[in-house]
Amino acid sequence: MFDPVERLVDAGGEVTIADLVAAAIEPVSGDLAVDAVGQSIPVDELLRCAVQAWGELLRHQGLRQQAQAGFEGVRQRIADALRNGQRAGGVPAELDPDRGARVVMALLHGFVLQHTAFGLDDVAAFVRDVRITLSDAGLLSDRR
Repeated sequence: MFDPVERLVDAGGEVTIADLVAAAIEPVSGDLAVDAVGQSIPVDELLRCAVQAWGELLRHQGLRQQAQAGFEGVRQRIADALRNGQRAGGVPAELDPDRGARVVMALLHGFVLQHTAFGLDDVAAFVRDVRITLSDAGLLSDRR
């Protein structure tokens, strides 16, 4: 989910919070996704495994430490993207990029849980509604 986010960061252009959320959700918007070793895997299975792994983080310190390192790396990349967005004007200057990155991660984790456990199937509508919601909250530029 985070490769497209990293590409946004590396591009260094204007980015909004909604752009980051949409970029992360896009790889799991179809029936199949590509896993870390390049194999196709059903999205539903991939996301169910993610939710199950989160539960295991509470029981296994070593797994939690490994996941925390990965989480922190992604969070830092998202914070970098938010800083880029601030320089370009697409992210409000008053947003703290480090805390804002946690908000983006929370939206992504919430999406995964809702998609997996509660039948959030219309991913395109979810992304559209993220853009609308963040725009109404004053967290987006007028660009859509």
